[in-house]
Amino acid sequence: MTALSADKRRVTRNVQAKATAQILLADSQTVYEGALIMINASGLAVVGADTASMTFGGVAAAAVTSGSSNTTKYVDIEYGHEEWFEKAGAVTVADLGANLVIADDATITDAGAGTNDVLVGQGVQLETINGTAGVWLRVRQFA
Repeated sequence: MTALSADKRRVTRNVQAKATAQILLADSQTVYEGALIMINASGLAVVGADTASMTFGGVAAAAVTSGSSNTTKYVDIEYGHEEWFEKAGAVTVADLGANLVIADDATITDAGAGTNDVLVGQGVQLETINGTAGVWLRVRQFA
């Protein structure tokens, strides 16, 4: 799959359980709405990728860009609800109840398929939307 290059309005449901947080954004980050956001070892938000020593924070609620140094930009993240995601690799019944991990800021994959297995949430339903197979994911905050 491909990382985001524009905002992505995601399909959501079970939003009564949605929680939000604001996290200080690391320098030189361009976050698009709908991007998966990770937290680095310094506690700063970074654009999601299959990267070591990171934890998943949530899904970006709006686009924001930080400067090259000493920025004070925050990203609003959402978690606790369900969102539909495209998945790297085959969408199969094994995804139901499975822990799924980050592939890039737009895509999830199977645990074990990524190098660093940064947990994003649990697969709860398979569905094809607009001709694309994907997984409804219970978005969890692991930070």
